[in-house]
Amino acid sequence: MGPDEYHFNINNSVFTNYNAKLSLELPNLLHKRQLTPVNQTEVDELMEVSKKIRILYDRQRDFHPQYDSFSLAEKIKQSDVVLLGFPLQMPMSRSTRKNDLEIYENVTDKYGPDTGTWSMHTVGWLELGQPQRAYENFKMMFRNINGPFKVFSEKPANSSEGPRCVNFITAAGGLLQAVIFGYGGLRLKDDHLQVSITDIPGASEWAMYDLKYRGFTFDLHLKENSLSIKVTDSEDEGMSLVVMFRDGSYPLHKGEVKVFGNRAIKLKVEDKKSLNNIRDGNSGQCHTCNISAIEMCLLIMILLHSMCIDLF
Repeated sequence: MGPDEYHFNINNSVFTNYNAKLSLELPNLLHKRQLTPVNQTEVDELMEVSKKIRILYDRQRDFHPQYDSFSLAEKIKQSDVVLLGFPLQMPMSRSTRKNDLEIYENVTDKYGPDTGTWSMHTVGWLELGQPQRAYENFKMMFRNINGPFKVFSEKPANSSEGPRCVNFITAAGGLLQAVIFGYGGLRLKDDHLQVSITDIPGASEWAMYDLKYRGFTFDLHLKENSLSIKVTDSEDEGMSLVVMFRDGSYPLHKGEVKVFGNRAIKLKVEDKKSLNNIRDGNSGQCHTCNISAIEMCLLIMILLHSMCIDLF
């Protein structure tokens, strides 16, 4: 059984098979990065098995069937195939990603899942540059918030089963993921952190505080088409958190706020001694602001571990 709890005792779940494939390829990844000693013969054998794992794909309809003999006439409880795009980040064409989203959005039980399903659809549509489709799914999650203390429930209160589990942290986590990985566009890559931040409908500005990446703690703030970044802490003074562009690198200094006109950036950690082609912060792409605080009006704050997300 994959994530969809309506269907079990199935063969070739595409979600399960792809996870197995990634697990078998992990030793090879460790070997390439020289992170730990491995037996090359065993690695090669695992890679051969990985190549033989069946990943279902319908070429005619350009989508991934959920499992063998899956019928589009059946309802599913929650996101399953959609998880291939995120968080698994399986390589696929934009058309396949779009079809997976549309097909499974249409067959998902509207009262079956918690917010984790709609959050993943929100992320997917934002990846494809369709903010309206994303917002339609984003709004679905607010059905699970109950007054007067705005507590999340497993299901919407008006579902046939009622709210079921209350103070459902999984649901709060779904909303948080939609904000961080959807509207925040954060993606952890091999050698950098990708940021593609966008407006949250109804919010004039919003920020993510205390983000942590490879020894650095920093804040991201989006307002009026400008993205500001402030490094608040660094574990190694010999390293620098750098914003990467095609025309150069912009090192970020602790306590300083830098503002960029580009919402899509790459953050990379570099040795300060090796930094080349450094551009001054006063160029057309970036400028430095000597401000100590940004006045904002708080609408909602969700705390998970050491991360705060403020919507304004």
